[in-house]
Amino acid sequence: MNRKYKFVEYADIWTRAFDREEKIIRDIFGDEVLETHHIGSTSVPGLGGKPTLDVMIVVRDMSKVDSFNNKMKAAGYEPMGAYVTPTTRLFTKTKDGERTRNIHVVGMDDPKLEESLAFRDYLRSHPKEAKVYNDFKQALATEHPDDYFTYRRKKDPFIQDMLERVRKWRKKNPQSS
Repeated sequence: MNRKYKFVEYADIWTRAFDREEKIIRDIFGDEVLETHHIGSTSVPGLGGKPTLDVMIVVRDMSKVDSFNNKMKAAGYEPMGAYVTPTTRLFTKTKDGERTRNIHVVGMDDPKLEESLAFRDYLRSHPKEAKVYNDFKQALATEHPDDYFTYRRKKDPFIQDMLERVRKWRKKNPQSS
């Protein structure tokens, strides 16, 4: 099943939205939360994208995460389980048929954590790369406005290429994330 999406320009409100969402998540997960991070396009000033807030939370014990499913449901999130990788959990929130929130839950040693933070930090510190990424996503969204899966399928190889540049940058700048 395809889902609705749209491409929008960067908005300063995303930082405040992250702050609100972080409080909700911390209230639900309590002491299990070690760290929270704003990731994805909404975390990079000037970068447009889907207006979906991505929050990554790092927890003490991944085996306890599914026990929070009912609390997350009560707060309006849908538990998606190991949707992204087998070692992570995803919770989503939707409004009027469009996804507005992705809550990614990872353990401290999960490679997805370092990759997500490095990708975000790379884009924040390389505005020309962020512009190339922005323009590419905008063109895809224009070309496939009603087909999120094609948008995603065509975007993934671009991200993989960019991740190679991110890895090289991280090797030269290990303190950057």
